[in-house]
Amino acid sequence: MTRPVWQAAYDASTAAIATLSANGFGLYKKWDYTMWTTEGSAGGSTPRNSEAVWVTEYNTSNVDNDLNNESYDAGCRPKYLSTSGGSNTPAWELAAAFPMKDGKDTLHSGYAYSLQTFYKNRDPRFYETIAYNGCNWGLNGNSTYRLWTYFYPNTKSSPTKTASTETSASSSGFYLRKGVDPTLTLASMQNAGTDWIEMRYAEVLLNQAEAAAEIGNLGQTQEAYQNLIAIRKRAGIDAGTDGLYGLTAGMTHDQMISAIMFERRIELAFEGKRYWDLRRRKLLESTLNGTMRNKMVVTLNDNKSYTDYILTTRDNKREYEPGQSVHDEFYRVDTDGGYV
Repeated sequence: MTRPVWQAAYDASTAAIATLSANGFGLYKKWDYTMWTTEGSAGGSTPRNSEAVWVTEYNTSNVDNDLNNESYDAGCRPKYLSTSGGSNTPAWELAAAFPMKDGKDTLHSGYAYSLQTFYKNRDPRFYETIAYNGCNWGLNGNSTYRLWTYFYPNTKSSPTKTASTETSASSSGFYLRKGVDPTLTLASMQNAGTDWIEMRYAEVLLNQAEAAAEIGNLGQTQEAYQNLIAIRKRAGIDAGTDGLYGLTAGMTHDQMISAIMFERRIELAFEGKRYWDLRRRKLLESTLNGTMRNKMVVTLNDNKSYTDYILTTRDNKREYEPGQSVHDEFYRVDTDGGYV
């Protein structure tokens, strides 16, 4: 795009932010599933859900004439918990892309990282987007439910033959947790009425940040920083001693654009934006050519009994929450190419 086009985009985004702010819109109070389940109230002077700019509305009716349910919620759950589940499965590449809790990548973070404990001390949005082996995911009204996706060798003669602890296991080792309402029961999820946000206030901020970065004036560059910081602060990333929430000070034009595109990938994951972002920036070929999606395989170690030997004790003994101790000796974690 030429500079005048970016200026027009910046002006439009700035006007949109002013209009939205004047009418009670802004970043939602926290980054979790309630951003999708909190709906506006008719006739209210301010929106109950400040994040929701454009929304596709759904209902819970089961009458043909006015039935308009959404299938997203049921489709994201494990198949053994939902007849239509398992259709949205994040690949390892997305899970790995999330920064650490200080907003830095795994190579530059102040938090220790290893593949074995890839889920520890990550950007809080990771835990609200990616459902992984051993995580607490209170589905179907069960607040203490744990998700298990590991495999175990089940024959001595052929140790490579494995069985899964889960029926119809995820093809990638992960499930999509984003926007899934854990309070829905097995019966109610089939007629879910959760509205889908087509455009969030966070995206408007990112739109403005991108246009501002392309204009490149000092004031607009600072505005781009401010928008990224606001989004990362709301997410719960550490501020850091410099107050930049993991961002690099003094970024060049190219660095800032890369930072904004990265933030869009994390903040807006599975919201239907990624393809269009890559296309708009002419990054489709350089980003996707020659790549494949990978899955994560978690396997029980030291399985001399060739059984699922932690089946009856795993929920009480396994501590997989952020920052907690983990009994890693039971697991071998691998990434496995070829997932399509």
